Amino acid sequence: MKENDRRFGLSKRQYRKLLRTVRHLFYQLRLWLRRRLSPVLRQRRLRFGRAGFVLPTAVIVLVIISLTVGALLLRTLNRTQEVGAQREQLQVLNATAPAVDRARAKLEYLFTKDTRLPSGVPGEAKLDELLKDNTLYTLTDETRLDLNRDNQPDNAWAFRLQDGSIVAYSILLQSPKESSGSVGLNDPDSSKAAALLTRNLPQMAFEASNQCTISGSGGGSGVEEGWYQDATSSAKLWKNFQIDAFVYRPRNGGETLATVEFIQERSLERGNKWGAWFRNDLEIFPGPD
Repeated sequence: MKENDRRFGLSKRQYRKLLRTVRHLFYQLRLWLRRRLSPVLRQRRLRFGRAGFVLPTAVIVLVIISLTVGALLLRTLNRTQEVGAQREQLQVLNATAPAVDRARAKLEYLFTKDTRLPSGVPGEAKLDELLKDNTLYTLTDETRLDLNRDNQPDNAWAFRLQDGSIVAYSILLQSPKESSGSVGLNDPDSSKAAALLTRNLPQMAFEASNQCTISGSGGGSGVEEGWYQDATSSAKLWKNFQIDAFVYRPRNGGETLATVEFIQERSLERGNKWGAWFRNDLEIFPGPD
């Protein structure tokens, strides 16, 4: 229903029901006035003619004014409550912005300033290990959380705001596996969340039917594991990082909740980016000395 079709904050059905009630009230009022005032009107009709018309009209006008004022007051009260709830929800939703900013800053530091990052394409196991360093990736006002209750801290943190709100956020980087016996891409989101897996794969990679996770050699070192080949170039790899933030704020004996999810895709390039393949033999002539 459009907003313009609502009168006094009521639906069409409720508005018609209100009109029927008002008409019935007027009808009963007219009958009551006729029974009460008929003897008086008959006695004074010869002297005053149509003088009895003033009192019923005044009563009807007062009733209409009372109903109108009551409806306006009810609509104002409902609108005030709606605006207050929307403003509170917006404030709580804005409180998720610092959590998203912190997660983005940690990922930026991981790929640009962390000296422990290998020179090649690191597997998701290596990235997970680096993010679990409390010295670099846990701020002073944060507490690391255990999401899957395995008594091991995960890449999730919680902190408090000045207004008493509790903000928690996590960075998920492990992708759904396609191997049998593990949580796959087509499994429910609840299963992926329980396994701390991302909801989707990178959109810049191949279609899901052609995707398979890239696992490197080297004795199970996990190089390039969890990265997906670009749809147009074999030298470019993509991986997505899922950031989930949650805010809890106590409010007048109740509570206000807000959640937000942010997906960041990052790309790395293999060493064969500058390689060239020739159909025939390559001849090199160094030139004169």
